[in-house]
Amino acid sequence: DLGESYHLGQSVSHLIVQHIGPSLLLTGTGVAVAVAVAIPLGILSAWKPRSHWDRLSNLFTVAGSAVPGFFLALVSIYLFAVKLRWLPASGMYASGSSGPLTDLLRHLLLPAGVVGLSNVGGILKQTRSACLEVLGEDYVTTARAKGLKEAAVVLRHGFRTALIPVLTTVLTHIPHIIGGSVVVERVFGWPGMGSLMFSAISGRDYNVIMGVTVVIALAVLCTNLLLDLVYGMVDPRVRYEGI
Repeated sequence: DLGESYHLGQSVSHLIVQHIGPSLLLTGTGVAVAVAVAIPLGILSAWKPRSHWDRLSNLFTVAGSAVPGFFLALVSIYLFAVKLRWLPASGMYASGSSGPLTDLLRHLLLPAGVVGLSNVGGILKQTRSACLEVLGEDYVTTARAKGLKEAAVVLRHGFRTALIPVLTTVLTHIPHIIGGSVVVERVFGWPGMGSLMFSAISGRDYNVIMGVTVVIALAVLCTNLLLDLVYGMVDPRVRYEGI
């Protein structure tokens, strides 16, 4: 029982249930896109330093880390919604209520792309640095000397050893996924947890603020537990005996 909203007169739990789905869809899709782009590109840039892949990864890293999310959102709206008119600028559906899947995907494309580009820099940088450090180890040189294929050396011996810091970076995005992206949701008018939190802060709706904070705190705690379990699955050296 998280109380009732002062302004809306509804249960805070009901409001959170209403808004957590859109946040999971938007931010989860954006982070999934970032992982799908960052991990392969980070492996390639570590495998081939100073190559075109490495230059491309540096570009993504700088763009994702240095460019603010609100600026990316405004530029994408101006380019794809105002000038080219390919995609809608705001909302989750064109009619304001549930519509066809194609309509949802059209509205999702721009904000999810902004979330993905904002998160790709950190994941890519961590993947590249971890793989670059591991690929210079002696056992990797030994694996190459034994005649193993380069793909097996890079993926099985290199990336698998470098997976723990990469997993740490990826899994720490889970609270962000549940809490939503405040800036992106506000710019694109997406009805997620970020928009709910922003409206509650603007209206001094303290019950909603505390309710959203509790949910995000629980997500952080569950993520830390999940990280410990995943560490044991990935690396035998950190497994807990007897569990």
